[in-house]
Amino acid sequence: MLLTSLAIPADLILEKGPDYMPVAQVVVDGQIIPTTFKQAFTSGQFNQVPVINGFNSNEGTFFAGFAELMMGRKMTMDDYKPVLQAFLGSERGAKLFGIAQQTVLQQPPPENVGENYASFFGRAKFICPVPISSAMLGKFVPVYTYEFADPTAPQLLKPAFFPYLASHTAELQYLFKGFHGVTGNQGALSGVQQSLSSQMINHWTNFAKTGVPGGANTPA
Repeated sequence: MLLTSLAIPADLILEKGPDYMPVAQVVVDGQIIPTTFKQAFTSGQFNQVPVINGFNSNEGTFFAGFAELMMGRKMTMDDYKPVLQAFLGSERGAKLFGIAQQTVLQQPPPENVGENYASFFGRAKFICPVPISSAMLGKFVPVYTYEFADPTAPQLLKPAFFPYLASHTAELQYLFKGFHGVTGNQGALSGVQQSLSSQMINHWTNFAKTGVPGGANTPA
Protein backbone atom coordinates (compact mmCIF):
# COMPACT_ATOMS: atom_id res chain seq x y z
CA MET A 1 0.00 0.00 0.00
CA LEU A 2 1.55 3.27 -1.12
CA LEU A 3 0.57 6.03 1.30
CA THR A 4 0.44 9.13 -0.93
CA SER A 5 -1.32 11.42 1.55
CA LEU A 6 -0.94 12.18 5.22
CA ALA A 7 -4.71 12.67 5.34
CA ILE A 8 -5.43 8.92 5.37
CA PRO A 9 -7.46 8.22 8.55
CA ALA A 10 -5.75 6.11 11.21
CA ASP A 11 -8.81 3.81 11.34
CA LEU A 12 -8.37 2.98 7.65
CA ILE A 13 -4.67 2.18 8.11
CA LEU A 14 -5.48 -0.12 11.05
CA GLU A 15 -8.25 -1.80 9.05
CA LYS A 16 -6.24 -2.35 5.87
CA GLY A 17 -2.77 -2.76 7.37
CA PRO A 18 -2.83 -6.57 7.76
CA ASP A 19 -3.71 -6.94 4.06
CA TYR A 20 -0.40 -5.34 3.18
CA MET A 21 1.79 -6.83 5.88
CA PRO A 22 4.11 -8.70 3.44
CA VAL A 23 5.10 -5.48 1.67
CA ALA A 24 5.56 -3.48 4.87
CA GLN A 25 9.29 -4.05 4.67
CA VAL A 26 12.28 -1.70 4.75
CA VAL A 27 13.07 -0.48 1.23
CA VAL A 28 16.63 0.58 0.38
CA ASP A 29 16.07 3.77 -1.63
CA GLY A 30 19.65 5.09 -1.63
CA GLN A 31 18.63 8.25 0.22
CA ILE A 32 16.71 7.79 3.46
CA ILE A 33 17.75 4.12 3.67
CA PRO A 34 21.11 4.01 1.85
CA THR A 35 21.96 0.34 2.49
CA THR A 36 20.59 -2.88 3.98
CA PHE A 37 20.70 -3.55 7.70
CA LYS A 38 23.14 -6.41 7.12
CA GLN A 39 25.52 -4.23 5.11
CA ALA A 40 25.36 -1.45 7.70
CA PHE A 41 25.82 -3.79 10.67
CA THR A 42 28.74 -5.71 9.17
CA SER A 43 30.57 -2.55 7.98
CA GLY A 44 29.96 -0.43 11.06
CA GLN A 45 28.13 2.21 9.05
CA PHE A 46 25.46 2.95 11.66
CA ASN A 47 25.02 5.23 14.67
CA GLN A 48 27.38 3.47 17.06
CA VAL A 49 25.64 3.52 20.43
CA PRO A 50 24.90 0.70 22.91
CA VAL A 51 22.13 -1.66 21.79
CA ILE A 52 19.54 -3.71 23.67
CA ASN A 53 18.17 -6.48 21.45
CA GLY A 54 15.89 -9.36 22.31
CA PHE A 55 12.84 -11.51 21.69
CA ASN A 56 9.89 -13.21 23.35
CA SER A 57 10.02 -16.97 23.85
CA ASN A 58 6.83 -17.63 21.86
CA GLU A 59 6.85 -14.88 19.24
CA GLY A 60 4.93 -16.90 16.66
CA THR A 61 1.84 -17.72 18.73
CA PHE A 62 0.49 -14.18 18.19
CA PHE A 63 0.57 -14.58 14.41
CA ALA A 64 -0.70 -18.16 14.33
CA GLY A 65 -3.48 -17.20 16.71
CA PHE A 66 -4.34 -14.16 14.60
CA ALA A 67 -4.57 -16.40 11.51
CA GLU A 68 -6.84 -18.92 13.27
CA LEU A 69 -9.08 -16.16 14.60
CA MET A 70 -9.40 -14.70 11.10
CA MET A 71 -10.28 -18.14 9.68
CA GLY A 72 -12.54 -19.05 12.61
CA ARG A 73 -11.05 -22.53 12.89
CA LYS A 74 -7.87 -24.50 13.57
CA MET A 75 -5.06 -24.31 11.04
CA THR A 76 -4.61 -27.36 8.82
CA MET A 77 -1.67 -28.47 6.72
CA ASP A 78 -3.36 -26.87 3.71
CA ASP A 79 -3.06 -23.51 5.48
CA TYR A 80 0.62 -23.72 6.38
CA LYS A 81 2.13 -22.36 3.17
CA PRO A 82 -0.57 -19.74 2.41
CA VAL A 83 -0.34 -18.33 5.95
CA LEU A 84 3.46 -18.11 5.69
CA GLN A 85 3.04 -16.26 2.42
CA ALA A 86 0.40 -13.97 3.91
CA PHE A 87 2.83 -12.78 6.58
CA LEU A 88 6.11 -12.93 4.62
CA GLY A 89 5.19 -12.48 0.97
CA SER A 90 4.89 -15.09 -1.77
CA GLU A 91 8.58 -15.75 -2.44
CA ARG A 92 9.90 -15.75 1.13
CA GLY A 93 6.88 -17.68 2.37
CA ALA A 94 7.35 -20.40 -0.23
CA LYS A 95 11.07 -20.67 0.57
CA LEU A 96 10.40 -21.04 4.29
CA PHE A 97 7.67 -23.59 3.65
CA GLY A 98 10.26 -25.70 1.82
CA ILE A 99 12.50 -25.51 4.89
CA ALA A 100 9.58 -26.41 7.16
CA GLN A 101 8.82 -29.49 5.06
CA GLN A 102 12.40 -30.71 5.54
CA THR A 103 12.43 -30.08 9.30
CA VAL A 104 9.38 -29.51 11.51
CA LEU A 105 6.84 -31.10 9.14
CA GLN A 106 8.43 -34.51 8.79
CA GLN A 107 6.07 -37.48 9.23
CA PRO A 108 3.99 -38.00 11.24
CA PRO A 109 2.19 -34.67 10.75
CA PRO A 110 2.01 -32.36 13.78
CA GLU A 111 -0.85 -32.94 16.19
CA ASN A 112 -1.55 -29.20 16.39
CA VAL A 113 -0.66 -27.47 13.11
CA GLY A 114 -1.18 -23.96 14.47
CA GLU A 115 1.17 -24.58 17.39
CA ASN A 116 3.77 -26.10 15.04
CA TYR A 117 3.44 -23.12 12.70
CA ALA A 118 3.79 -20.70 15.63
CA SER A 119 7.06 -22.27 16.75
CA PHE A 120 8.53 -22.35 13.23
CA PHE A 121 7.40 -18.85 12.21
CA GLY A 122 8.49 -17.29 15.50
CA ARG A 123 12.01 -18.67 15.22
CA ALA A 124 12.37 -17.84 11.52
CA LYS A 125 11.00 -14.29 11.70
CA PHE A 126 12.03 -13.05 15.13
CA ILE A 127 14.11 -15.30 17.37
CA CYS A 128 16.95 -16.53 15.16
CA PRO A 129 17.75 -13.05 13.74
CA VAL A 130 18.48 -11.70 17.24
CA PRO A 131 21.78 -13.54 17.96
CA ILE A 132 22.81 -13.04 14.33
CA SER A 133 22.29 -9.27 14.42
CA SER A 134 23.71 -9.04 17.96
CA ALA A 135 26.91 -10.73 16.82
CA MET A 136 27.25 -8.25 13.94
CA LEU A 137 26.60 -5.23 16.16
CA GLY A 138 28.79 -6.56 18.97
CA LYS A 139 31.91 -6.02 16.88
CA PHE A 140 31.36 -2.27 17.10
CA VAL A 141 29.19 -1.46 20.15
CA PRO A 142 28.12 -2.95 23.52
CA VAL A 143 25.11 -5.22 22.98
CA TYR A 144 22.72 -6.50 25.66
CA THR A 145 20.32 -9.30 24.80
CA TYR A 146 17.15 -10.36 26.62
CA GLU A 147 14.47 -13.02 26.39
CA PHE A 148 10.98 -12.26 27.70
CA ALA A 149 9.68 -15.62 28.91
CA ASP A 150 6.61 -15.16 31.13
CA PRO A 151 4.26 -17.94 29.92
CA THR A 152 1.37 -16.44 31.93
CA ALA A 153 1.49 -12.99 30.29
CA PRO A 154 -1.99 -11.49 29.67
CA GLN A 155 -2.87 -11.68 25.98
CA LEU A 156 -4.17 -8.98 23.67
CA LEU A 157 -5.91 -11.42 21.30
CA LYS A 158 -8.93 -13.61 21.93
CA PRO A 159 -8.12 -17.28 22.77
CA ALA A 160 -6.88 -19.45 19.91
CA PHE A 161 -6.60 -23.25 19.67
CA PHE A 162 -3.30 -23.34 21.57
CA PRO A 163 -1.74 -21.31 24.42
CA TYR A 164 -0.13 -17.96 23.52
CA LEU A 165 2.44 -18.02 26.35
CA ALA A 166 5.14 -15.31 26.00
CA SER A 167 3.86 -14.15 22.64
CA HIS A 168 4.80 -11.30 20.31
CA THR A 169 4.02 -7.89 21.95
CA ALA A 170 3.20 -9.53 25.32
CA GLU A 171 6.13 -7.71 26.96
CA LEU A 172 4.87 -4.22 26.03
CA GLN A 173 2.22 -4.10 28.76
CA TYR A 174 5.03 -4.73 31.27
CA LEU A 175 6.94 -1.70 29.97
CA PHE A 176 4.14 0.74 29.15
CA LYS A 177 1.26 1.11 31.60
CA GLY A 178 -2.09 0.87 29.82
CA PHE A 179 -0.72 -0.66 26.59
CA HIS A 180 -3.45 -2.65 24.87
CA GLY A 181 -2.45 -2.87 21.19
CA VAL A 182 -4.97 -2.36 18.43
CA THR A 183 -7.39 -4.89 19.95
CA GLY A 184 -8.26 -2.81 22.97
CA ASN A 185 -8.01 -5.87 25.22
CA GLN A 186 -5.84 -5.70 28.30
CA GLY A 187 -5.43 -8.07 31.21
CA ALA A 188 -4.38 -6.99 34.70
CA LEU A 189 -0.86 -7.90 35.81
CA SER A 190 -0.61 -10.09 38.90
CA GLY A 191 1.57 -9.15 41.86
CA VAL A 192 4.44 -11.28 40.54
CA GLN A 193 4.04 -9.77 37.08
CA GLN A 194 4.01 -6.26 38.55
CA SER A 195 7.34 -7.07 40.19
CA LEU A 196 8.71 -8.30 36.86
CA SER A 197 7.34 -5.15 35.21
CA SER A 198 9.23 -2.96 37.70
CA GLN A 199 12.45 -4.85 37.03
CA MET A 200 12.01 -4.53 33.27
CA ILE A 201 11.25 -0.80 33.48
CA ASN A 202 14.38 -0.29 35.61
CA HIS A 203 16.46 -2.16 33.04
CA TRP A 204 15.05 -0.21 30.10
CA THR A 205 15.17 3.26 31.70
CA ASN A 206 18.69 2.78 33.07
CA PHE A 207 19.76 1.65 29.62
CA ALA A 208 18.24 4.80 28.10
CA LYS A 209 20.01 7.00 30.67
CA THR A 210 23.40 5.29 30.91
CA GLY A 211 23.77 2.80 28.06
CA VAL A 212 23.84 -0.06 30.58
CA PRO A 213 20.66 -1.92 31.65
CA GLY A 214 19.95 -2.72 35.25
CA GLY A 215 20.58 -0.84 38.47
CA ALA A 216 20.94 -1.22 42.21
CA ASN A 217 17.52 -2.84 42.68
CA THR A 218 17.45 -5.15 39.66
CA PRO A 219 19.11 -8.49 38.91
CA ALA A 220 22.20 -8.45 36.71
